[in-house]
Amino acid sequence: MADLFTTIKRKLSSRSNSSTSESNSPTDKCSRRTEDRGSVSGEEEEHQHDEVALTLNMAGDMATKLKAILVKLSKIDSIEATLNAMSNKLAKVESEVSKLK
Repeated sequence: MADLFTTIKRKLSSRSNSSTSESNSPTDKCSRRTEDRGSVSGEEEEHQHDEVALTLNMAGDMATKLKAILVKLSKIDSIEATLNAMSNKLAKVESEVSKLK
């Protein structure tokens, strides 16, 4: 147990020692990307907003379609339950008929 603890501690300390001057946090990466881009022209920015709007519309359409699929699946589940109940009743009738023979 102590060996496991020291191994983990060693690995953690070696990771922190091997970090570079650049940070790997998502916020730092995002700020570096925006710095690398420099100034974006109005036309490029409008194009990016159009892409975002298009993506959001597609996501909304997808959500609507998924809801419709879920409704159909629930109908299939109810049909399956009805068929199972009918099958059970039919099995009981068959056993009663076989008793009568």
